[in-house]
Amino acid sequence: MKKVLELAREQNIALNDNLTTIESLIEKKVMWSRKLNLLSDLIIDGVWYTNISIGTKTVELASPGPTPKSKWSVEKPAATRKIIPYLIIEGEVSSDYGNQLATLGKFIQALKDDPLFSEDFATIQLDSTSLHSIRDIEVMSFNINCYFKESQGSNETG
Repeated sequence: MKKVLELAREQNIALNDNLTTIESLIEKKVMWSRKLNLLSDLIIDGVWYTNISIGTKTVELASPGPTPKSKWSVEKPAATRKIIPYLIIEGEVSSDYGNQLATLGKFIQALKDDPLFSEDFATIQLDSTSLHSIRDIEVMSFNINCYFKESQGSNETG
């Protein structure tokens, strides 16, 4: 019974984190139609998208030291978590258009340099890459994470 309750508590926490993220994105009123149109305009030869989604990361913030509760005991402060939402751009780049990493670098720079695309993001960075072949052509899969600016996230105490 204890395991079932713990699992239900963990699922509730995850659901609340997702709800908080959705609410913060709605509050900011990101113009998704414009962002998606810009993604279409900013694509360069040899690069294509395979998936675009929203993800979140939860990080524990450093809490201050213990606070005195009384002369003989110390109260530990509640942990503070920060939920960081980000746009995930997944795609592939072909070797037919030159060095995949150089092509991908140009694409990421185009995202960063476009003020209308980058205005909502604090950081746009390459998360991961992997190589594989499609027929006889070497292809690099990639993930780019676009982290929303500070006002996009939320803090929780728990």
